[in-house]
Amino acid sequence: MTSGSFVAGGTATTTFFFGSKPAVDLSAVTFQLSWDNALATPVASGPGSVAAWAALLDAKGDVTLDFGVPQVITLQWTADPGGGSASWINTDYSHPVTATFGFETSASLSTPFAVRFELTDIKNFAGETMSTGSGFFNGATLSPVPEPSGWLAFTGGLVGLWSLRRRWCETTARGLPL
Repeated sequence: MTSGSFVAGGTATTTFFFGSKPAVDLSAVTFQLSWDNALATPVASGPGSVAAWAALLDAKGDVTLDFGVPQVITLQWTADPGGGSASWINTDYSHPVTATFGFETSASLSTPFAVRFELTDIKNFAGETMSTGSGFFNGATLSPVPEPSGWLAFTGGLVGLWSLRRRWCETTARGLPL
């Protein structure tokens, strides 16, 4: 699990890493990105978007995207059979593949939201199935950062508590009634 923060109304990003057994090349995979709050939506294009990640994979094979389920994006990738080893995805623990995704957040999003990244139907370079179920998954929890006015109120409360405590300590040290 990873964590991160965001300012409500801004962009939240999270990076997932995945690696396979050393020297295993992947020739097919299904990937699913899901999130649990409708006030966060994936960045539509550019860096951190699912489309940008799909374009990187598309350079090595065939990609299909499915946006048919709310708050879930599914991507299927198969290596170009004529591309040879250049079309496989090389993964290992020492050189993990990274996937960074951005989410645009609503100004009214004041609670954390969870993002889940999962790979299934993983096949090696020979087309042999390595995992049909949940071959790899990771999650991230992204929490809102308080606005400056929230910090000001918090600091004001601490100062108020400090002054009450100081007054209490002074009156009890003198033996005076509160």
